[in-house]
Amino acid sequence: MRTRILGKMLNSEVQEYLKRNDIIIVAVGVIVKFGFGRYVKRIGENVNSDSLIASGQDSVMDSVLSFSTLIAAFISIFFHISLEGYLGVVIALFIIKASMVMAVSGADVM
Repeated sequence: MRTRILGKMLNSEVQEYLKRNDIIIVAVGVIVKFGFGRYVKRIGENVNSDSLIASGQDSVMDSVLSFSTLIAAFISIFFHISLEGYLGVVIALFIIKASMVMAVSGADVM
């Protein structure tokens, strides 16, 4: 099974699934999510709430990951290079790292 997945990543074809409206919706979502994350983080800092700060940081990081997906879509459309598989691995590693940091910081609080 691992071989099939790796083979598909290395020999992937550019997918024709994105339309102009899809790109616009994702781009607007990235901007809104980033702004919302910064807002929530700022409010959390003003009221000294670790939960709001963490939620804001999570939203900002989510928007960064969504932006990277948007960039991969543009590369796929304009240069016909498929990066979705590689990007999925990078995002998964990022999520694992963030989860480990949260678990360690949660254990420190206890």
